[in-house]
Amino acid sequence: MPAVHVLTVSSGLPLSLLDALLTRTEAVLHQYGAARVWIDPAGPGTTVLAEFPLPTGRSAPNAGPEAAVMEPSSTC
Repeated sequence: MPAVHVLTVSSGLPLSLLDALLTRTEAVLHQYGAARVWIDPAGPGTTVLAEFPLPTGRSAPNAGPEAAVMEPSSTC
């Protein structure tokens, strides 16, 4: 599964705001089918990456916007 850069937020945000933002971001990404969500320690600020399963019959995308556009899963 290819990794998709989702967002980067400033590490200078108040810790409670950063925690709430990242927690909700993770929940939404899983709702939309992300198999894995993590913070890239090498990225600038707090960089969130995710892996999405590829639709059947498709090869790895070039990290285009369609990689993150998926229907929400009903299992969440």
